Amino acid sequence: MRIVRGAALAVPFREFFATHAHAQSDPLPSSNDGAAKMAIIDFVQTTTTQGSPHFVHPAERIATFEQDGTLWIEHQTYSQFMHVVGRALAVVKAKSELARIEPFKAVMSGKRGAIAKLSQADVLKMVAATLTGMSVDEFNADDKKWLAEARDPRWKKHHAELTYLPMQEVLTPPPGRCQTANRSSVMP
Repeated sequence: MRIVRGAALAVPFREFFATHAHAQSDPLPSSNDGAAKMAIIDFVQTTTTQGSPHFVHPAERIATFEQDGTLWIEHQTYSQFMHVVGRALAVVKAKSELARIEPFKAVMSGKRGAIAKLSQADVLKMVAATLTGMSVDEFNADDKKWLAEARDPRWKKHHAELTYLPMQEVLTPPPGRCQTANRSSVMP
């Protein structure tokens, strides 16, 4: 099996790009014209054209994309952090004494500036306090619930909707041409 470098998100190719490229004149209409766009199109054509020295059989095609801000927003705040903040609010409701100590005090204030000043150690404290003791099944259920309900405070959209259109075009094949696995998850 050949793997295109990347991590965290796997998408089987299965004729996606070759079919997609022929379905419309520009397979990536939201991407700026230039070297990067041409490199993507050329790579896909080279690896999906039978007879090409770099042809990859459909059953061996897997593309991976990193969660580096190209698949979903990282500004103002990563979705993973917002999930931990939501969990922190629930933990403080159960243990009200936490509301008087940092980092929980900053989270309870609701002030973006105070939350933005939290150190990495503060964030790790919140992760430990909010996720420790959960089974994998409990975490997955909580994660799915949060992802379905939570909305970004700035954009007023679900976090899973906060992706960039050019990446949606790469990840959204024509119907029936490709299966997509794990398009979004709260924790990597």
